[in-house]
Amino acid sequence: MQERIKPHKLVDILKESDLWIKNLKNTERIMDFCSAIFAFSVTLLIIQIDVPIEWTEESLQDEFRTIWPGVLGYLICFYVIIKFWMSHLHMFSYIKIINRNFLILICIFLLTITFLPFPSDIFSTHFSKITTTIIFAISIALVSLMSFLVWIYLYFHKEMYYENIDKNVILYNSVLNLNIALGFGLSAIFLFFSNNVNLFWVVCIGAIILLNIIVKQIAKTSCKNKL
Repeated sequence: MQERIKPHKLVDILKESDLWIKNLKNTERIMDFCSAIFAFSVTLLIIQIDVPIEWTEESLQDEFRTIWPGVLGYLICFYVIIKFWMSHLHMFSYIKIINRNFLILICIFLLTITFLPFPSDIFSTHFSKITTTIIFAISIALVSLMSFLVWIYLYFHKEMYYENIDKNVILYNSVLNLNIALGFGLSAIFLFFSNNVNLFWVVCIGAIILLNIIVKQIAKTSCKNKL
């Protein structure tokens, strides 16, 4: 752990301006702050589901048809947020120090996470609209893209993670995070030209599964070659 040196001159302050971040205690505080943001975003998701005030046995099926797009949007965004929260915890288990640029990337990544309740809300309200689905897909793709950029930044800064961590592990996790961005992004482009919302989900899920299989297969092949 590095301790902050009290500067006495302006030039020392400029040199040591990043040092407050570079210790284990503050790194843990940042991780706790991020986890709180994830938890808050998940809580906001469930608020977007509008429960009817008057709900009788006779109207049960009709009311459920009304709210089920909101439930679907909630489940998708919940899965996305939890997945990237787990990836985030995984990443911080490798990190010993961070710098200011990395912290800025983390903040932008959290911005995309906290934005998710908004597209989830309009997705549940206008489920069958093409524009709504595209906005929903792009929002999730941006979360994945920012997570990739955070991981890839870590990959190129070896001083930030522990010496016993293979940099290929960092790269592997970076690509896995990028797969979701590619799946949703390419599917959004497909939807823009095809105007078929139902087929969008087939293409999106299929693309993500296929990309994950390809990446894992390449990683296994690489490990065998090294052995």
